[in-house]
Amino acid sequence: MKIAFKKYHCLGRDFILLDNRDGAFDGLQHTEIARLCARRFGIGASGVLRLDQASKTLIRIKAFNFNGGLAESNAVDTACAMAFAKDLGLVTTSIHIDINEQILCCTPVSSHETMQVVNIRILDPISIKKMFQSFVMELESKFCMVPVDDVSNTDVLEKGREISYSKRFPKGANVAFYQPNQGFLEVRHYEHQSDQETYTNGFCVVGAALSHAHNNPNDKNCLVRTKGGEMQVSFVRSEEAFYNIELQVLVNVVYDGTTL
Repeated sequence: MKIAFKKYHCLGRDFILLDNRDGAFDGLQHTEIARLCARRFGIGASGVLRLDQASKTLIRIKAFNFNGGLAESNAVDTACAMAFAKDLGLVTTSIHIDINEQILCCTPVSSHETMQVVNIRILDPISIKKMFQSFVMELESKFCMVPVDDVSNTDVLEKGREISYSKRFPKGANVAFYQPNQGFLEVRHYEHQSDQETYTNGFCVVGAALSHAHNNPNDKNCLVRTKGGEMQVSFVRSEEAFYNIELQVLVNVVYDGTTL
């Protein structure tokens, strides 16, 4: 089967986007998705995002990992889905995007040729709980944020596994290691589902920014640097939680084509 696709890149993660509004790709098997994502033998991507439904208020996406299994949303994929929907002419203003039942509000900020700036807003307030020297955040999965003195030399894979597979997290956790620097927050992260250090996980970035703000009450926004690039995180803080949490990211179109 020939597959028409577009490929998008955001902060070190790349996704194959499929327009499935007619149901043509409903039967795409996990092995076929894995083959598409294979770096040496396929298109190459962090995952596949399948646009299943679109209305004036909601875009519904099914997201798959590079191995063909269902993926956890990480906000970066949502930005790519927004850019794709805009390129298809489905979106001109703010809209809700549902990726595997994780719903975020996305707004196109600006675009220029192959680049788009996208705002992503988390709809629900988020509470951060302190656990010993680290912090814990719970969305569709658990996130553990750990402040460190030298994030550049932290063994993210080893320490991330150690924390994720500890008794504190029976079902595992994504782990963000962060270090304040002059004018920005440097973040690296271990992703439990893929068992690897990823270039950017949007929710890990949010967790790190909010954890840092927990000890710095005057902060209302944060520039975060990851291995994949920079993103801006803004928020409003109350005594019990953070709300109006927004990320601003840059999305690039890599190419579009058709498989053989």
